Order: sequence, then structure tokens, then C-alpha cells
Amino acid sequence: MIVGLISDTHDRIRSIKRAMSLFREEGVELVLHAGDIISPFTAKYFDIEMMAVFGNNDGDRLNLEKNFSNCRFLGEFGEVELSNGKKVFLIHKLEDWLLEVLVSSGRYLAIVHGHTHVPEIKELGGTKVVNPGEACGYVSGKETVALLDTEREEVWIKTLRS
Repeated sequence: MIVGLISDTHDRIRSIKRAMSLFREEGVELVLHAGDIISPFTAKYFDIEMMAVFGNNDGDRLNLEKNFSNCRFLGEFGEVELSNGKKVFLIHKLEDWLLEVLVSSGRYLAIVHGHTHVPEIKELGGTKVVNPGEACGYVSGKETVALLDTEREEVWIKTLRS
């Protein structure tokens, strides 16, 4: 299964459309959004089944949940069990102490977070720790997402095309 990882879309419609197009091209079956969607009006552009957590800029949470019919919101953080039984932990802002606890649990194929707008992949104790970066490109000028192959247990960052 290929899972699309995205964070910090910050209402940037162009980037959302690019991300969904890339995800469709790559055969993504599920998108995990690590927060900072921002506004409910963006719901119509996310056209692949999605699970999401709230970020620090997601103010209108009730209407986000109401408008995103193809998305299950997990609250501030949550555990996602994939079709093959593997688990991913999803959170917006990942604190060091929590990362330590999650990795030491040995429960997760991956821990996915956002907030910093910096794309990063590292492996700690057999767990992949992934920040897909900022899909919006506002801070770095680079619009990035990530892909997770749950069978091969591989993850990679992709830059959205212009």
C-alpha cells in the first residue's frame, strides 16, 4: 500500500491540487495529513480518502470536520492502523520526549508529523520518523510531500512540480 503524507497546506489551493495529482499518479490509497489544513473551503480539493490531525493553525475544527466528508479527523494526534496491520502515529507538533516514548514502544512503522515546515526522514530504533515538509511552500519556497510504501517499508520525499 502506498500512503501519501502531507502537512502544512495552509489553504494553498495550487499546492493541494498538485499534491493530489501526484498522489493519484503514484497510486496512493490513503492520505495522512499532519495538520494545518486551515480552512474548511479547501475540502473539495482533497479528493483521496484521508485521515488527519489538527495543527496549531486549524481554528475552525468543527467546520473542518463537517466539510471534509472523505476525511476522518483524529483530534490532536492519533494512531492509524493500515490495511496490512501496520501502524502509523500521526501528530502535528512532535515534542522530543514524546518521540522517545513512541519509538521505544516499538508499535509503529512510522511517526508522521509536521509543524516545522522542514522535510525530514530519519530512522530511530526501527521506526521511520517523517516530516513531509510544507506542501504550501510559504516558508522554504519548496512544496513537498512524502510517500510511504508500507510493504517495502520505504519512505521518500517528493517535490511538487511547478
